[in-house]
Amino acid sequence: LELGSDELLYMKESGLRKHRIVERRPYSQMDVVETPTWCGCFRAVQAADIVAVPGMGCNHMFVQRIRSELQKRLDAHDEVDHVQQFKEISDDIRNLAMQVPLLLDRISTKLT
Repeated sequence: LELGSDELLYMKESGLRKHRIVERRPYSQMDVVETPTWCGCFRAVQAADIVAVPGMGCNHMFVQRIRSELQKRLDAHDEVDHVQQFKEISDDIRNLAMQVPLLLDRISTKLT
């Protein structure tokens, strides 16, 4: 499990030949980070469809630190997205406001 600036990198090995699978998940595709528990003691970090069991799931503090850091990155990414959306909406409103005088002028010309 690797936490990048914009995405989560999930690497796992499977099979006898230790076939390595690497999955990338942008933070924009994740909402919340959870820490499910199995058999009362094994803990994992779950975000979207990725479930990682760091330290074999036995180190609760380690799992919590990863969950906390990942949640911080998701929250920061959400904040950046909201700022970007606000800028786009502001630009749309500004463009509309600039067109209002032209529309009013056209309406008044048609009425006279």
